[in-house]
Amino acid sequence: MMIPLISVSVSKRFQGDLENVGAIYGPGAVLIHTGKNCSYGREDIKKALAPFAVPADTKVFDKVIEGTSDHIVYKGGFKTTIKANGAVFEGKFQQIFRKDGDQWLIIYDEFE
Repeated sequence: MMIPLISVSVSKRFQGDLENVGAIYGPGAVLIHTGKNCSYGREDIKKALAPFAVPADTKVFDKVIEGTSDHIVYKGGFKTTIKANGAVFEGKFQQIFRKDGDQWLIIYDEFE
């Protein structure tokens, strides 16, 4: 259950589908771009992710997934190559998902 959700998060983010990306964040979610900025709530998170929502190839590695009945922590490293210009970005990330009814929503998303 959690792997497809995480895959949707990454693929939607890097295909420019900000509406669907916003929908997988909880209403009180926080997005932290370490050392740069912080966004609170779906609308601010969508605005913050807009510069990253371009066609790209992303590889995730050193994945760690831990969970309880109502929370999932997903962390690892990533390497993203922008298709238009070949620019490469690498870093670490951590996301915390919380179960809300029958959905898993991101409540904390930090990347560098």
